[in-house]
This record gives sequence, structure tokens and C-alpha cells, in this order.
Amino acid sequence: MRAYVKSGDVWGGLAAMLVALPQSIAFGITAFSALDPGLLAQGAMAGIIGAIAVGLVAPIFGGTPRLISSPCAPAAAFLAGLASEGWMKSAFAGGPGPAIALVILVTFSAGLLQLLFAFLGGGKVIKYIPYPVVAGYMSSVGIIIVIGQIPRILGSTPLAEFEHGVSPVHLAAAIIATATIAAMFIVPRITSVMPAPIFGLGAGLVAYGLFALAFPEYRSLEGNVLVVGPLHGEFSFDVFFSRFRSYATLQGDYLREAVLAGGTLAVILSIDTLKSCVVVDTVTRSRSDSNRELLGQGLGNITSAFCGGLAGAGTLGATLVNVSSGGVTRISGVLAGLFALIALVFLSPVFAWVPIPALSGILIVVGLRMIDWKLAALLRRKATALDFFVILTVIGVALKFSLMAAAGAGVALSALFFMREQMRGSVVHKKTYGSEISSKRSRLPAEQKVIRASGQRAVLYELQGSLFFGNTDRLFTLIHADLEESQFVIISMRRVQSIDSTAIHMLLQINTLLEDRGGRLFITDLPESLEEGQAPEEFLHDAGLLGPASGIVLFDEFYYALEWVEDYILKENDLYHSHLERPLELGEIEVFENVDAEDLPLIQQCLESRSFSAGNTIFSSGDTSDNLFFIRRGVVRIMLPINSHRQHHLASFGRGDFFGDMAFVDHEVRSAHAIAETDCDLYSLSRNVFDSLLAKDPQIGRQFYENLVRVLAHRFRAVHLELRSLE
Repeated sequence: MRAYVKSGDVWGGLAAMLVALPQSIAFGITAFSALDPGLLAQGAMAGIIGAIAVGLVAPIFGGTPRLISSPCAPAAAFLAGLASEGWMKSAFAGGPGPAIALVILVTFSAGLLQLLFAFLGGGKVIKYIPYPVVAGYMSSVGIIIVIGQIPRILGSTPLAEFEHGVSPVHLAAAIIATATIAAMFIVPRITSVMPAPIFGLGAGLVAYGLFALAFPEYRSLEGNVLVVGPLHGEFSFDVFFSRFRSYATLQGDYLREAVLAGGTLAVILSIDTLKSCVVVDTVTRSRSDSNRELLGQGLGNITSAFCGGLAGAGTLGATLVNVSSGGVTRISGVLAGLFALIALVFLSPVFAWVPIPALSGILIVVGLRMIDWKLAALLRRKATALDFFVILTVIGVALKFSLMAAAGAGVALSALFFMREQMRGSVVHKKTYGSEISSKRSRLPAEQKVIRASGQRAVLYELQGSLFFGNTDRLFTLIHADLEESQFVIISMRRVQSIDSTAIHMLLQINTLLEDRGGRLFITDLPESLEEGQAPEEFLHDAGLLGPASGIVLFDEFYYALEWVEDYILKENDLYHSHLERPLELGEIEVFENVDAEDLPLIQQCLESRSFSAGNTIFSSGDTSDNLFFIRRGVVRIMLPINSHRQHHLASFGRGDFFGDMAFVDHEVRSAHAIAETDCDLYSLSRNVFDSLLAKDPQIGRQFYENLVRVLAHRFRAVHLELRSLE
């Protein structure tokens, strides 16, 4: 044991138990006394059993070291709220047995559904429930907890019975609760030797002892309404099965309602747990496994249900005490549950004397700390005013109806939040005109000039996020405004996550409008997968966006779509050259156009004519060759190797252009591959041969370098324009 258990885990687990156990007793009393005031002792026992069962099992299988799991305020408030439901009141009419059985079934269903959340990866989804929904829900739980403790502070007497004055029992309960609350707020500011709930419970016990000295009736458990009293129930694994007789007496409607309530409780417990996990990750600079944590919580709550205990979750207060006391591993959480079991075995008689007002005082402090007191600050900014409304709505629904209804309202508001964010955020990542960006096909200066002049005829939209009915009309309006000048629309979907039928219909409308104007719509850069589950291309084919009937063209990258548009523009201006045309003569290649005619034969002698079939490698990255190549016919693609499996398409060069200039100028090894995209005829010029020519006739060399630099300058200007458009 000493080899595996660290001393910090022992002290952390013990300190966490001292925080969790009193609160668990209080939560159990809150949940069960709502069914019937006579179930205080059963509720206290259920809270203790929950602290043991969830505390022992959840850390073993969970995914967050140091996290302490025990009965929590949201579970207590929710289960207490069930007492006011019509189906629960009807079940209780047959005695407490069936009603308690249903509470156990709700806990079991919640644990089972938490397991389902874990297997379906729901941990990551629950984390993204908007803050206003969580804040509103937790604040409503805090308010319900505080309001629910008022009768217990007043000696379990309804407010309507105070018309005859205040009795000693009312005065004692109020003073005990006040002493508890004061100790929890004041003493931790003076010393941090023990957790605040221990100070509070100690102050409540002292206050109760003083009243017991003055009033003899408080020295006995019999008929004493100020203390928990002898615990009822036993800690065993057959409680759930022993309730089958009670289940058999209930109609199917009761069981269905219990399972539905378990679903709501599962969400509540999961939110509370994962909220605590986020704080623990921040404090300890660690990373929790949310799905594994839900697995542990689900198994813990199932175990608690089998033993007749209360549902629990990862609790923040006890966890932070564990961390501050030295807890470092999941063993600290297991030890907290083990210490609770030891306390039950050896301290059961002591639990009977725990003052109920002291427990209520502890819960009031817990409830007050759950309320988000910064709500008013949300009204100061227009952007957060809606968040304030959402929080108030969730609180109002919880107080007016139930926590179950508030949970439903929270889910609905989560969906509205998502739609609001999607509609407020722009689905257009970037819009670029053809005059600002070009394809990867290198163009000669004369060709570039014509393409730039007609650049407005093409517009590129790079989309992002989800394309759905909420933002479709806005996107249609943006694209439609460009149709007056743009003949070609390119839609890049590389950043698109999902697309619905309304968005597909909108794109088909855009295509129809373009076809009426003699234009085309291009879809490019399909992502590897869409949220719809199908392969993107297959999905869009099935949806009717792609295929012969639509007339929409699909390209792997938007650069290829731009190349198609550029070729179209060059064809209109009789500047397009097919790779099947005749090979150019030396004087027809632009870099030699200004060379004197009598010098061309001398240059011709320095050139080597070479031919490559489509797919052949002209040179490879790492080669030491320094030849400069001039394209007489065909297209050459330059590929930059990224790793052993990936290459990046840098550029393509066509008829009349040249490549290989970097190694020709600096004598370094090749940095990329040159591959014949089509059948190619080339002129090859060696640097050594050129240097020999330069030595014989410097004038030819000067003219050649001027032409070479001029073409390279055009290339660099094109790159600058694209970089500016990216900015």
C-alpha cells in the first residue's frame, strides 16, 4: 500500500470526504424529505450511500485524476422537484415504498444513459452547451436549494403557521443555521486549516449543544425535530432488486416517466461533472478524458442505485479541497469514498445527532455560491443582453415549472444559440476576384495582361462552417450581387463542415442564373468528410448538385478552376495554345524575342533539343543539374516534395515559358521535381555552355539576362498581387 499510495492522496481524500459527506447527507435529506418530511433519516442514509458508491466507483473508471464524486446540489434539487410532479404524487399515494423505488429507478436510468453518452462520444458535445444555459440552470438550482431550506431553518414549520408567534424550536433552528452560515463565510478568511463545511458543521453542533443545555428535550433523539435521528436503511447491493416488488405494483406510465426523468438527470449530472473537469484541468494544467469520465460517473450512479443511494457527480468544492490538500491521482478520490464508508461504519450514532438546521445552513451557502451574481453585468453590453435574457428564461422556467422543464428549455435555447452564431458569423471565409489571384499555370506577360484585364469576370468564394437554411439567403444575396459583372463563380468548400438541402437548392439557383448569362459555376476543394456521414462527392451527387444534369463542374482545387477560366479568356483572345500545337522555334520563345536575328544561330548551337512523354520526370529534387529549360510544346508541372507521401503543386509552365532558373542562377541542387504533364518538346541550356558563350560574346549574354530578368519580374509581381489578396 505504501508503495502505491502517496501521502498527498491520503490527506486529500480525507479532506475531501470531510467536505463531501456533510453535504451528501444534506442533499439526501433535501431529496427525500420533499417526498415526505418523515423520510429525513432515509434521505441522510441515501446521501451517505451515494457518497460511498459514487465516490468509490467513479474515480476507478473515470478520466479525471483528483476529481471527487459525490451527491450534488443539482441532483438533490431535481429529485426534490420530482416530488411535486403529478405521477410521483400518485405513486406516493400507495405509501413511500413505490415512490422511493421510482427515485432509485431514476438514478439507475441516469447512470445507464451516462454510459450511453460515453460510448457515443457525448462528453465532447455536452462541453459545448452555451455558458448562458449552464449559468441559468445552475443559478436556478442554487435558488431552489436556498428556498427549500427556509422551512428547515424555521424548524420544519410552514410559513402559514407563524401567526401564533415564534416558538423555541423556531428560534433554535434559526440560530443554529445562522451560526453555521456565519462560520462558513467568516472562519475560512481567518484560517484554512479545515474546509468551510467542517467549520460550519462544527459551529452548528456547538450552537445545538448550547440549546441542549438549556432545553432538556433536545438531549433525546425521540421526537426531536432538530436532528437527523437514527439512520434507516442498510448499505447493501440488493436494494435495487428488493424494489422489484414495488415496481411490479406500478403501471407502465410510472416507469416511463421515471426513465424520462432519468434522461434529464443524466444531462444535469454530466454537465455538473464536466464543468468541474474543466476547472480541474485549468487548476492542475492537465487534460481530462470527458468520455471516460462519463463512463465512470455512469457506473458510479448505477452502483449507487443498486445500493439505494443518491445520484452524484464530480463536485467542484470537494475536488478543489482535495487538490489543495495534496491529492495528485485518482486514488485520492477512491480514498474519499473509502473514508465515507469507514465513517458510516464507526460514526453512525454520531450522524443521528447532526442538526438539520446546520445542514440547511451548509446548503444555503452552497446554493448562494451556485448563483451567478454577475448576471447584471451582461446588461451593460448590447452584445450580451440576449445572454442575460436566456439566463433569466431558464431560471424563470425552473422556478415556475420544474428543473425538467428548464432542462428542455436549455436544450432548445442551445439550438437557438447555435443558429444565432451561425447566422451572425459569415459563412464566407474570403472572396477574391480573378484580377487578384491566378492559377498555378505560369503565363507569359502578354497572357497575364489579358487575364488581369478580364479578372472581374471570375470570383472565388472560399466558404466555411455549416451551409444551412439559416445563412443560405445571406450567401445568395452576396453571390447574386456579383453576377452583374462575374461570369464565372468558383465555390471552394475546403472549410465547409456540413451542407443541407436548402443550401444545395441555392447553389443550383446560382448555376441557373449563370447559365442564362453564358457563365459557369465551379465547385472545388471538397473536404475529406461531411457531417452527413457520406463521402462529400457522393453526397453532392445524390443531392443533385453534381452530375451531367446540373452542369456544375467539380475540380480538386480552386487553382484548376482558375486555370480553366484563364484558358477560356485566352481562347477568346486567340492567345491559347494547345500542347498539341507545333513546337516553337527559338525566335518565337519570348525570352529570345529581342535577341538579334544574326545571333540566334549561335545560341541555337548551345541548346540541346529534348522530348519527354507525359508523366516522365525531367529532373528531381536533389539533382545537381543546372540546366535551364525552354518549353517549345507541352506543359510541365513543378512539384515540391513535402514528405515521402505528399507533394505540393507549385506551378505549371506552358508553351513559350521556361523553368529550372533557380539552379541555373545559383548552381545549387534542385529543390523540386519537374514532371511532364503532357508530351513535351524542350530546349535545354547548360550553365557551363552558356558561360562559354558569354565569354565569346558578352552582348548576347547581356541581352539574354535582361529578357530573363524581365520575365522573372513579371512572375514576382504576380506573386505579390496574390500575397496582397491573401492579406
